[in-house]
Amino acid sequence: IPADSARFVQRLASDLATTRSRDVLVFVHGFNVSFEDAAVRAAQVAADMSFDGSVVIFSWPSAASVTSYVRDLQAARNAGYHLLRLVRSIVPAAAADRVHLLAHSMGSEVVGKAAALVTPADSAARFAQVVLAAPDIDARVFRRELLPVLRAHSQRVTLYASSDDDALRASRAVSGIWRLGLGGDSLTVVDGLDTIDATRVRADALGHTLFGNSSFLADLSLVIGEGRPPAERRLLAVRRGDLTFWRFRGDSR
Repeated sequence: IPADSARFVQRLASDLATTRSRDVLVFVHGFNVSFEDAAVRAAQVAADMSFDGSVVIFSWPSAASVTSYVRDLQAARNAGYHLLRLVRSIVPAAAADRVHLLAHSMGSEVVGKAAALVTPADSAARFAQVVLAAPDIDARVFRRELLPVLRAHSQRVTLYASSDDDALRASRAVSGIWRLGLGGDSLTVVDGLDTIDATRVRADALGHTLFGNSSFLADLSLVIGEGRPPAERRLLAVRRGDLTFWRFRGDSR
């Protein structure tokens, strides 16, 4: 491990020693987010979930500008190698009991690239929970190429999607490709993925950021903090053919 990484591991190990769970939550921010904003968001989410563990922010070089979508997209994909290095060798060196991964929006592109770089013989760290919140990534590529890798390296993969997400609608208009975080008739429901329709959950003005909603945070806490499956949470089961997806109960606005 390089010297700078060794110091990081020492600090993380020391921090874990003060926790009961010895869990690590790796947070990957999305498009148009500065390092400072990512740090505040990660700290707020951990506090609101009463997360008993250590939080690691994976900050990729977003331009933090709403006009820099294409630039951010390339930067997110370029960062995938570094996320894989973090979760494959650096975080495990701190001897955490469990590692969780939470990616928001374009942060899913970072996760996707990291997953694409995993080889069958890779010793990448196993995650307890992988959570993708409003993921801005090609839904078809995710189903075909990325989900099998994430499933092989985690206990559970959870998707939060919404049909009222204007930011992802704009992304779809730019790319011409359905985004994983969009709901509606084309909501991604596949075996091995816990799909949660969060359309009823009040988000920000664009319907894209759920981290300020208490219903969402309560559910997220049950996923990451307790590892509960959807059937053991306050969610409604909805059948689609032979598969099931889930909705929040009532109006969470």
